[in-house]
Amino acid sequence: MIKSKNRIIGGIFLLITFVTVFCYRTYSSASNISTTRISGNSRYTTAVEISKNSFNKSEYAVIVSGDDFPDALSATSLAAVLDAPILLISKDNIPNEVAEELLRLEVKKLYIVGGESTISNKIVDKIDYEKEILAGKDRYDTNNIVISEIEKIKGASIGYTVVTGEKYADSVVAVGISIKEDLPIKLVNKNIEKEYNLASNYIVGGKASVDISNLKGKRIYGSNRILTSLELAKISHPNANFTIIASSENYTDALSAVSLCKKYDAPILLTEDNNLDRNILNYIKEKNISNFVIAGGSVSNVVAESLLTGESDNFFKPVEIPSNIKEKMTGVSLPNNAKISFDDLVYIPLLHYDFNGEIKNGEIIVNKKVGSEVGNIFQELFDIKYPIEKIKLIDEYGADDNKSMADNNSSGFNYRLIAGTNRLSKHAQGLAIDINPLYNPYTKNGLAIPKESQPYVNRGVKLEWMIFKNDKIYNIFQKYGWKWGGSWTNPDYQHFEK
Repeated sequence: MIKSKNRIIGGIFLLITFVTVFCYRTYSSASNISTTRISGNSRYTTAVEISKNSFNKSEYAVIVSGDDFPDALSATSLAAVLDAPILLISKDNIPNEVAEELLRLEVKKLYIVGGESTISNKIVDKIDYEKEILAGKDRYDTNNIVISEIEKIKGASIGYTVVTGEKYADSVVAVGISIKEDLPIKLVNKNIEKEYNLASNYIVGGKASVDISNLKGKRIYGSNRILTSLELAKISHPNANFTIIASSENYTDALSAVSLCKKYDAPILLTEDNNLDRNILNYIKEKNISNFVIAGGSVSNVVAESLLTGESDNFFKPVEIPSNIKEKMTGVSLPNNAKISFDDLVYIPLLHYDFNGEIKNGEIIVNKKVGSEVGNIFQELFDIKYPIEKIKLIDEYGADDNKSMADNNSSGFNYRLIAGTNRLSKHAQGLAIDINPLYNPYTKNGLAIPKESQPYVNRGVKLEWMIFKNDKIYNIFQKYGWKWGGSWTNPDYQHFEK
């Protein structure tokens, strides 16, 4: 029904040749815990695989842009009411896998959510299914049109799930409670129309996300998107034995999982791709949840292992670098001409205390030779609650050391030269670590690098996250044979190397 020459034969060929679908189930026999991953090789094929898992046939399908979150978010409620899959397309292309899935489902009617700015008219014109286009002048108008369509199908709603239309962080986790409570997603910015402002509403997100005077309803939020998903799960599915696990960094996987929420009567819990939040883990153990469906390929096997074992002991332990991290590093912190390879390096998920005394997730790449001792070093720093503001991979800053330092990011591997020379840094070997660099600058002739660190060249004023000889962090690194750059002629107070 998609107008294209030899569409079925060509689509099947592409499906067989190019799509690698990662569906697997693993078991922990001791505790009867199971995890199932449903994933394709892109956001588009992941949505297709979720559809295959959830539906044998479907009279309807909901089509949205894979690149525009507000329209996709509005569409989740419609898909739930129709009991239909959400399938993603790009603005100017319908993937062959999507076309084949529509044929497999024997779809009779499509609901296309979004206007010309997200899904081009030339693509819509190629679709000869019966179709209904739900599009307004902006995301909020489109959302209202979708709500009107939902209420035509099922009758007036008793309330709405109110979320910000400006950012997806809190919005994406609202899907679970929207489905469970049968309350359509309502996008807002600075105001809410009177007819949607009901006491029976759920408001997802704190006032930093949804700040509207006289807003009615029950507000649900956590200190971040992951903990917001946890608070929602507690309310929407207090007795769940199934949970959908999705990336907090890739919104399309969570949005595509709407049909999984219905199939398994399960909430969505978000996770960082390589670290399972300790609060999520504690909740899972407390509720004795034993069945997990991982939506998409972004969530790494490090998280899957934590789900299976019920332990966070993956933290501080070196593991092979996850494939998604390798993708981030290639051509960035690890250029193609590097004299070191992924086989020489390890990935270590970490926990650390930030400057507010809160426990945060971190991650670092170091040389395989020192992986275990680096894990031990950060375990000891965690045990004494040593404050480290953030520990992100240097690739988050485009491998730009100055940007990372200015943001006070602690980091390890980065294939780069020593500043002002043509010699490789110890960081290029994965044998150096910088800690709280903004407050512990590299200094030369009284000047700081980065320049933002100049106030901290004078070491007379001591802050607990500034490093000094014979202090706690110095002694821990020293115990494992690491040298401190603060003793050099041109001191590098942030720097430890092996």
